[in-house]
Parts: sequence; C-alpha cells; structure tokens
Amino acid sequence: MRILPLALLLVSCGRHGPPSAARLEALGSVPPRLPAPQAEVYAVHLGVSSDPLVARVTGDLPWEESLSGAAGALGIEAVAGRSPDPWHVRWAALRAGYPYPVEEFTYERVAEGAVGQRIIDGLQGMARPGDHVGLVRVRGGDGDFWVGLLGRPRLIIEPVPRVLPPGGRLDLEAVGGTAKDVELTLVSPSGRLDGGDLWQKRSFTLTERGEYWVQVADSQGVLAGFPVFVGVSPEPAPPMGDLRLAAGDPVSLLDSAWDMLDRVREQYGWEPLQDDPILGPVARAHLGDRLGDSGPASGAFPGEPGSCRASLSCGLLPGTGVESCFQSWLVQPEPRSAMLDPRCTVAGLATDRSGGRLWLQLELGQE
Repeated sequence: MRILPLALLLVSCGRHGPPSAARLEALGSVPPRLPAPQAEVYAVHLGVSSDPLVARVTGDLPWEESLSGAAGALGIEAVAGRSPDPWHVRWAALRAGYPYPVEEFTYERVAEGAVGQRIIDGLQGMARPGDHVGLVRVRGGDGDFWVGLLGRPRLIIEPVPRVLPPGGRLDLEAVGGTAKDVELTLVSPSGRLDGGDLWQKRSFTLTERGEYWVQVADSQGVLAGFPVFVGVSPEPAPPMGDLRLAAGDPVSLLDSAWDMLDRVREQYGWEPLQDDPILGPVARAHLGDRLGDSGPASGAFPGEPGSCRASLSCGLLPGTGVESCFQSWLVQPEPRSAMLDPRCTVAGLATDRSGGRLWLQLELGQE
C-alpha cells in the first residue's frame, strides 16, 4: 500500500456535468458529514455519501461506506497532526468493517469548503472495475482534509460479525462459482488453527475469549483478513500501533525484537518467552542459510502439527522499524499461531544485514 500526500488543485466535475462555482461554494459551506468509524459487521455498502459536497463531486466512483468510515477516522488523525502509517490504515479499515486489501491511501489539505479534486482525479485514474472507494472531507484548523482510500477485493464474502459472545457461531458462507481453491484459516486467541476450503459453508463455535483472526485466501494471495472479538470489546487502536522501535543496525534490531516479542505476548495475555541457549544458534544458522545459498527470503516455516515449533523470517525495508515484522506476522495465520501459543515458552533471535536490508530470524519452541 502506498501513502500519497497530494497537493491542492481546485477543479471540479460532478456526476451530472461540471457544477457551477456558486453551487460548489454553497455545498462546501455545509459542515462535513462522516460515516461511522466503527461497524458491528464486516460488510460492503456501496452507495452515496451523506456529505452533499462529497456526493456531488464523487462522479462515477464506487463510493463505499465502510471504507469511507475508515477514511474519516484517518482524516481526524491527520487534522490532529498525526500521519497514519500502513498499519493504522489497515486497522482503521477493519474497525470500520472493511476486511479486504486497501491498495491506496491519499490525502490533501485544502481551503475550508474547497474541493480536493486531485484526490478525486487520482482515485478515478486508479480505480478498476470491482474496486471500492472511500472518500470523505474532514474539517479542522483553517481548512479541510480530503481523504481517499482505494479497496481492491477479488472476492466478496457474506457479512460476518466483528463481535460475538463466548460460544457464538461464526459462519462463513460458501463462495461458489469457480473459486475452488479458496481456503479459510481461523486462529484462536491461544493460537489454535482451524479451517478448510470455502467450497462449502464453514461454521465454528468460538469458545475462547479474546481476538480470533480469520483469513480467506487463494493461490494468488490473501482475499480477506480480519479479527473477530469474542467476549471482549474491540480496542479502538491497533495492536502495537503506538510503538516505533529503532532498527538501525543488527545489534539494535536484536534488542528491539526482544522488546517487541515481550509486548506481543503481554498484549495477548501470555507469559514472556525466555531466551533459549539452543534456539539462538539455531536462529543464526537458519538466517545464514536463507541469506546465503538461496538468497534473502521472508516467510514462516511452522513445525509439526500439535507442537510448538516455528521458524519466522523477516526483512525490514529501509526506514521501517522492527514493529513492521511483528505486525506482518500477526496477520499471517501460522506466525500468529506460533507467537500466541501458550505452549511456547522459549525463543531464539538472530539478526544480520544483507542486500541493503536488516534481517530478523525468530525461532519459537518449548522446553
């Protein structure tokens, strides 16, 4: 996902032809109206914005309410002087009930009541058939922020609740059609994996309290990924969203990685992992192998079913911190399962630099 701050360009075109300057000025004087930033259900709601100026200038863009709710929440962050990163963008979309990939996040600041036309032009240039657009304006300070999000679902699932009581049923309807390789994976709060293909309806009774993770994927990648909260209220902020841990060199990366691993376990209610004298050398050996003969690679290499054993690799892009590795692992079923498995009691970490990147290797196990 790219994040693109955009410059001001005051031109407008509407669904029914270019509106007059006087009409735009009148619509711009109406205070912005924002969709709800939080939803009870993951679902798609295509329609028309309740903000009269946004509705007038959206044109033929496929305006989607959940994605626009996320855009509104991100706009409020921008007004407050906080620049959302991809992790916050993703969780804003999930909180608003949009579980599909978000490809673009764009924003620009304009004069109060003005049109963020470059946002609109940019979204029109990027949107493909089947895409969704979130578009809002947020007023703050001496101007308006226009915020745009572009969602790109390859498959739409039936509505799914975000919150269930303990013992509630999670139903995923069959996708039908020709999508025979679509697989569902469910990760419980204690890391237990379940799932199956979605050629048929899948139902699960969720008995553990906490945050489940649901992934729907096919051979081309992830189609949807989202948390379901059982017996607990969703937090408004993303997990580890306030952390920025330095990773300037392999030594600082190693220290930050241990800190982050402890915080992940604490946030999800499990004891911290102990530094294991065997898994540390294993991590260094595995990382050396992956950076040597086969070249750098990121991935997860789970152990045998029923055991707590996993090997996780991550390469940090320049300018990113170690939190990006753990954020990535938390939305992948097998790494998430291993990090949250209470049977895991020990870990080993290794770091190195290769190909202009810092690399992190995490080994998990039990005594």
